Amino acid sequence: MNIQQDTLDAKIDEMRELLAQLERAAGAAREDRQHDEIERLEAHLENAELSLDKLGDFREDILDEFHEVLERLRELLQRLLGQQAH
Repeated sequence: MNIQQDTLDAKIDEMRELLAQLERAAGAAREDRQHDEIERLEAHLENAELSLDKLGDFREDILDEFHEVLERLRELLQRLLGQQAH
């Protein structure tokens, strides 16, 4: 190989490492935001007083949506735990 090719290869390797660092940083930032959101939701749930009697006619719809949210949170936690295992 010539010097020019070696220089280009070195730059490519440098850019790949930089990209890998940025991807790791983005993943860490995303995970931090997810943890912050989960903590915010937990704090909100601690302060919420729910009574099925207060929900009235919307009780079924609210319970359905609540179950959907719980399912999404469960899936999110599974993905987070799966990512941490790698």
